[in-house]
Amino acid sequence: MVAKINPSPDIQIDPEIMKNLKGSRWLVWFDHDGGLRFKPILPEEFLTTEEKILDRLNNKIVFQPDILQKFMIGAINNLVHQCDKVNGMKAVNERD
Repeated sequence: MVAKINPSPDIQIDPEIMKNLKGSRWLVWFDHDGGLRFKPILPEEFLTTEEKILDRLNNKIVFQPDILQKFMIGAINNLVHQCDKVNGMKAVNERD
């Protein structure tokens, strides 16, 4: 049986609304029912995959030192939480 394919809806945006959207960033996707969904993305946010982050870390991309430090602390805390919660290890920067 051949699946029936619905044509994509034409997306119409009011010109006045469009003026207010200039310079903004949006994630746009179709939900399971075919409805169009939008979500604003802040300027400091980015979308990527875990594999791309690892690739960048392994291929000497330059991160700001304070950002790299926060990332590494988060990675260590995540590892401690996932691998060794029972043995009494404390997360980095965790106080007694």
